[in-house]
Formats: sequence, structure tokens, C-alpha cells
Amino acid sequence: MIFEVEAGICISVANIVTIRHHNETLLRLQTGVSSEFPKSYGAWLIHMELEQIKAQVILKYTKQKGNLELQIQQTKDAIANVEHLAVRNRESYEVQLGTVTKMQEKPMKKLNSILWAMNRALVALQANIARNQRWLKAIHGWIAIYQDLCRRRCHRWDQEITKMRGKIHAIEVTEGFIKAVFDGGPEGALRDQQNNSSIGWFQPQSKCEKMWLSQRRKQTELVISQESCDRIRDMETLLRTKGLSTDEQMVAKKKFFVPHHSLLIRERELSEFVAKLHFEQDVLLTSIDKRKQEKQQLEEKWASVIEKIRGEFANSEEHFRKQTIELQLRLEELLTQIDSMQIMEREELIKTTKNYVNRKRQVNELHQEFAHLGLSLSINGVGRFSYFERRPNYLPYSKKTKSRC
Repeated sequence: MIFEVEAGICISVANIVTIRHHNETLLRLQTGVSSEFPKSYGAWLIHMELEQIKAQVILKYTKQKGNLELQIQQTKDAIANVEHLAVRNRESYEVQLGTVTKMQEKPMKKLNSILWAMNRALVALQANIARNQRWLKAIHGWIAIYQDLCRRRCHRWDQEITKMRGKIHAIEVTEGFIKAVFDGGPEGALRDQQNNSSIGWFQPQSKCEKMWLSQRRKQTELVISQESCDRIRDMETLLRTKGLSTDEQMVAKKKFFVPHHSLLIRERELSEFVAKLHFEQDVLLTSIDKRKQEKQQLEEKWASVIEKIRGEFANSEEHFRKQTIELQLRLEELLTQIDSMQIMEREELIKTTKNYVNRKRQVNELHQEFAHLGLSLSINGVGRFSYFERRPNYLPYSKKTKSRC
């Protein structure tokens, strides 16, 4: 009987020590100090159960993290592909712009060379026109000088002739008047006219006749009054000066004949040549204007093509930029999700560990209470054959051993 009691006490003490050791192991697991291999079998079982539970939690989150990491990798690959496509698109548009520029250079270079040649021809033509116009102006000057000299000479000659004619006419008129007045009146003039008609031409007065008329005039002026003398002289002066001013005006208004000059032919030839050059200049200017319009239309056409290419390039760059931004946002969202998932995993591991440790602690505490209860029943005989002894599950350890025996 004493041996049985001692054996029950030893077993109860061993159970208590084992439970305490398990509690220490759970405490180390809860505090995280469980890196060393457990020394007892029970601690090893607890460690393996906890590792299995952790493995289940890690496995659950590993699948989700694997999906997220796969999506992250796919997103990174998509971003790299978009960037690669953007670089290739940029290079393609640069090559396209270079090709269009080279295609534009050939016709533009040809048009520029044509315009340059036309401008050179226009400059040479304008210089030729200016040179011929200077020659024509010089010829006009020489012809004008020649014509002015001819007009002046003819005018001078005509004035001299008119003056001489007026003098002769005045002399004839005054001689007839003096002879009619101082040489017998109308009878003497009629006699002279008959003599002249018999001769056939007018015979001028001789020197003796002029002297006789002068002597006769002096004698007559002595006889007549001074007033009559003055009136005779006025009539003589009027006869001498009559028609002189009219003749001078007629000479001034008269158009003189200008003799032909050899430069007139050259002037006509130069005028025709200058007119021909002006016509060629107009034709060349028209051609230059057409070429300039063609160049402007070509520039506008190529500018529209380049603008279209640049617009498409800008649209494609905007498209790639939007795709990159969307993928970056998606990547940030996935990274945020995986970070939150790691935090959730750590929290769940901590929570699972705490729950497992708390549950094991409660079980160990119950086992410890049962061990203490069994020890007290084994040592103290008070209360035997009470409620606990009637229960098969709560029999003392000695009775259990007896029943098993």
C-alpha cells in the first residue's frame, strides 16, 4: 500500500515537472526564443505542431503572394515592353522623319537651283536692260542736241532772212513813198511804174536819183510846216516797221525741218531691243512667280506631311505614356497589396502562435491541476471513496494501476 502511494506521488511529480517544462517551452515559443532544438519529446511535439500550423498559414499566403508576385513580374515585363516599344516607336519616327526630309530635299534642291538660275538670268537681263537704256538715253541726248542745234541754226537763218526781207521791203516801200511824195506825186510814181514794166523788173534807185530826192525832200520840208514833216516821217517809220513783229512771231512758231541723223536708226533699233528685253523680263518674272508658288505649295505639302507624322508620334508617345502610368499604378497597387499581405501574414502567424500557445497553456494548466489533484488524493486519504473515486475517469492513480493489473 505504501509502495503504491509512493509510486503515485512520483508519477504525479513527474507529470508536474513535464507540464512545467512544456509551459517553459510554450513561453519560449511565444516570446520567439525557440531557435534551439527542443530537448524533450513533448517540447519537440509542440514545436512540430506549431511549425505545421505556421506552414499551413505560410502556404495559404504563399499561394496568394505567388499570384501577386507573378502579376508584379508580368506588370514589370509589361512596363519594360512598353518602354521598349516606345523606344522603337521613337526610333521608327526618327527614321521616318529622316526619310521624309531626304525625300523633301531632292525636289526642293532642284527648285532652288532652278530659281537660282532664273534669278541670275533675271539679274543679267536687268543689267542688259539698264545698259541699253543708258545707251538709249545717251542717244536721245545726242539726237536732242543735234536737233536743237539744227533748230537754232534754222531759226537764226530764218530770222536773218526775215529781217533782211523786212529791210528790203521797208526800203522799197519807203523809196516808193518818198518818190511819190517828193518826186511829182502820183504822176511820177505812174511814170516809174511804166518804166519798170517796160524793163520787166524793178530797178533800184541810182545814187544820183537818191541825192536828187534827198535834195528835193529838204526843199519841200522847208516849204511845208513842221507838223506835215512829222506826219510824213511817222508814215515812213510806220511803213518801215509794219509786219516786222508778226514775221518774228511766225518765225518763232514755225516748225523747221530737221535733217536725218544716223543715230535715229540706232535709236529705233535700241528701242525695239529694249522692248524685247522688257518682254523677256516679264516672261522670266512670270516663270519665277510660278516656280515660287510651286515651291510654296511643295513646302506646305511637305510641312503638312511632317506635321501629320509629328502628330502621330505625339499621339503614340501619349498612348505609351498613359500605358506606362497605368502599369506603374498597377505595379504600385500590387506592391502595396503584397506588403499588406506580408503584414497580414506576420500578424496571422503571431496570432496563430499566440492562440496555439494559449490553448496549449490552458491544456497544460488543466493537466497540471489534474496532476495536483491526483497527487493530493494519493497523499491524503481524506475524501477517499468520494465523488471522484466513484467516477472512473477521476480514480486515483493507485486504483488505476490496480484495475489495470
